Amino acid sequence: MLTADQRKIFEKTIKKRELASFGRKPSLGEITDNRWLDWHKGHKHVQVKVSGRGRKGDESAANVLVDDQSPVYALDKGDPNYDSTEDAEKTVFREKTLIQGSEAYDRVKAYKMASEATIEEYFDSNDIAEAGLRLRGLEEPLYEHFFVKKLITMALDRGNREKEAASALLSAFYPSVISGKQMMRGFVDLAASVHDLKLDVPDAIETISTFIARGVVDDILPPKFAEVTLAGDPTCQGPDAQTVASKASEQISQRFSTDRVLHAWGHFDKTPYEQAKTELEMLLKEYLESHDVTEARRRLHDLAKPFFHHELVKKALVMMIESDKDSNAPAILLGLLHVLNNSGEVSAVQMTKGFTRVGNLIEDLSLDVPNAKERFEEIKKLAHETETHVSVLIDESDREAF
Repeated sequence: MLTADQRKIFEKTIKKRELASFGRKPSLGEITDNRWLDWHKGHKHVQVKVSGRGRKGDESAANVLVDDQSPVYALDKGDPNYDSTEDAEKTVFREKTLIQGSEAYDRVKAYKMASEATIEEYFDSNDIAEAGLRLRGLEEPLYEHFFVKKLITMALDRGNREKEAASALLSAFYPSVISGKQMMRGFVDLAASVHDLKLDVPDAIETISTFIARGVVDDILPPKFAEVTLAGDPTCQGPDAQTVASKASEQISQRFSTDRVLHAWGHFDKTPYEQAKTELEMLLKEYLESHDVTEARRRLHDLAKPFFHHELVKKALVMMIESDKDSNAPAILLGLLHVLNNSGEVSAVQMTKGFTRVGNLIEDLSLDVPNAKERFEEIKKLAHETETHVSVLIDESDREAF
């Protein structure tokens, strides 16, 4: 099935990553044998439907325009949006001063408390419409940047669901609930305070940069926001804020940046089952482009769904069957499966289930690929033939890496 050049690619993949010893497990060749090809049941997928994502520019909310010169208040000298206000005698942000006990001071404090309560409820309910009603009910369009920063700050040390929910909410609120100028101001204030935030959230720099990249991809921030607005803002000249700007720019400029950023935390409007399928498909497509075994393994690990690895095997096999006759895809993808099988990252049960699923689908695949059955048999045969070479294709440096 493989030409000499394709076999070299396959063997090179095997050589990159292999565990030196991981206990005796069924080999990929053994798994493709008929005696292993039984359907393994027992894994049920719980599908939890999350409320639908709001749509950008929703006309159900009134559009609020905020002047460029709208005041920006802070409750601490060192942090534009610092929340600990009780002990401050007065607060300074740029040229605006708030005196504790003044009307403006009390309004800002009340707004921030109400925002926090709204965000907490939203994280529990995922109800975008209700969050919008509560925010508009505050009737403080000049303070909306506080809400932007507070929303992301509260999502930083929470799970991927809350992070994705926060991005979805900002996308839904722009521009009908939160104006573009207030949105940008909130992100600037967030970047300016990253030095303090990382004390409590060690990965704050990386996470905030992803939020900014997501904002650009979602069109709630200008394309050059990170490299121009953040990089040039007087409050963002510290090394941590500049790192946020550079990392956000880097994420936006990478290959496949749109899909990668959009799916950084999963899909807000998809079930966990649908999210995992999309992520696995992206993993394989990008792996075919990059041949980066380490990155593929990292993404599979981050997915944290070992019970669903059979979907990876199934998708990889289908890609092999559907690839062009002279394509290198079979060598590249089968090499990845060998690595994952021999490292134990994809269990024998999951590997077997993946092969069995393709076997059950082979009649349907034959409608689009007339020789699908023959190609599938060749893939299984190749798995047997190459298995004997795996153990001698591991570099000592690769052994030590594990």
